[in-house]
Amino acid sequence: MTTPRVRTPAAVLAALVVLVAAAGCGSGEPESVDDAFPVFAEPQDDLDVLPGGFDAMDLTGYDLPSSRFVGSDGVTTFYLAKQVDPDGVARICLAALAPDGPSASCTTADTLTLTKTGFFVARLSEPPADDIEGWIAISDYVIVEK
Repeated sequence: MTTPRVRTPAAVLAALVVLVAAAGCGSGEPESVDDAFPVFAEPQDDLDVLPGGFDAMDLTGYDLPSSRFVGSDGVTTFYLAKQVDPDGVARICLAALAPDGPSASCTTADTLTLTKTGFFVARLSEPPADDIEGWIAISDYVIVEK
């Protein structure tokens, strides 16, 4: 007689992650940055331009005309921008301007966490961003830890 296997919650979760990842494989071309983030379909206006506080950062590879203002938590302002790396891979960037200066990070994935100690922890999210426990959506694209 064989004894049944007992699956731990971690093992079940790992299996689900693998299944979800496998379900997305082979489904054709990945979604473009423009498709994943419709904010880029609108023309850039004055509010979307990265402010002077970003001048101190190395913005090499950033498509500056692509920057879009996507919200504020009352202290920090958040922007999305596109970047193309040296290999020609398109990335989505989350940029933030806090009272002590700018920060930014880019990814090829559809999620990204950007942290500035003492000011914010923000996550990029494909729209529509929803409030989840401990987080609040400040736009369709950004959630900020409460």
